[in-house]
Order: sequence, then C-alpha cells, then structure tokens
Amino acid sequence: MKIGLDIDDCLYGYMAAFLEFHNSKYRTHLTVLDVNDYYNPGDLPITEEERVERVIQFQQSEKFDQITPLPGARAMLDYLRENEFEIYFATARFGFAKEKTPAILKRDFGEPLGEILFTGHLNGDASYTKGRAYDEKSIDLILEDHTENILDCTSRGIRVIVPHKKWNVGIENHPEACGLVKKVSSIAATIKTFEMMRERSL
Repeated sequence: MKIGLDIDDCLYGYMAAFLEFHNSKYRTHLTVLDVNDYYNPGDLPITEEERVERVIQFQQSEKFDQITPLPGARAMLDYLRENEFEIYFATARFGFAKEKTPAILKRDFGEPLGEILFTGHLNGDASYTKGRAYDEKSIDLILEDHTENILDCTSRGIRVIVPHKKWNVGIENHPEACGLVKKVSSIAATIKTFEMMRERSL
C-alpha cells in the first residue's frame, strides 16, 4: 500500500522551532497557538518577500538543523516499514532546506527512506502541488496538516489523515473535504488509523 507523508509538523516540530527562532531574532512572542495561517504565523504585517527571507534565515540557522522528530514519529515510520507500506515523503522545503532534507531524514529515521517529492512554486513549478505529486505516483492515502494541501488532495480523491493543528481547525467539515479527511489527535492515533486502513485493503 502506498502512503505519502508530509514532513513538517507531521514528522517534525517545524513551526515551533521556526517561531522560537523568529522570537529570538525579531523580538516577537509567538507560539503555535497564534498560528491561524501556516504561511503567515501570527498575521505579521510583512510582505511575502520578507516572509520568505525569514524562512530562508531560519533554514540557514543551527535551529533548523536541530529540529527533532515529533514524539512517536520514528515508531510510526518503523510500523509503516514493518508492514510493507510503500513510503513517499512530500514537502515544500526549498533551497538550503531542500539540500539538507535527505540527510536529516536518514539521520533520524534510518533507511530505507523512500522517495522525497519536492513540491510548490519555491521549487520552480507552482503547478507541481502535493496533490499532483501524489496523483502521479498513484498514492491514495496521505498524512498532511496544511489546509490548502489537504483540499488539493481531496479534490483528487486522495484520503487524508490530518493531525490536529490550530491552522487546520474544522477542515474535516469543509465542503471540499468530500468525506475523505480523518482528523487525529496524536501520532499514536495516526498509527491506529494506518492499521485500520491496511486491514481494509487486505
């Protein structure tokens, strides 16, 4: 069974680490509870260019290199491998982060890793969305936290397991979710959902 995994805030605590970096450098006091829009945490009064520049600064910092997997993420990867899921990773990481990602995943999760799909306009092709990437690989079950990506995937008939985050509250009830969204509260609940999906496919 093929499965797609988002990296940031599904496997790693990216947002919390970014905000810690941002608070230190720009003297803000943001927490993940302030994030209603993943691409503009705290609704900061800055331009898109400034936002991207701050992300690049974070990706070049030691704080980025020190991001650790979320509790239970390694156990989840081990479960998927042991039960012969065909794993794909998808991420909008770009630039320095894109270059570092394969080594970071290998460091934290070992091998075999599975293919990494780098998507989004900052990787050179705005039309190469996560939904399109998964569609082209015939993947019909994914783990994703970002609202835009979730709806892109459900519009293609892809089932989505969604870890609960402040920025995706209510997504399971969105009219475009098409009944394909399963909200989970923890990685342990995610593993149980994978088990249920696997049993149904046998």
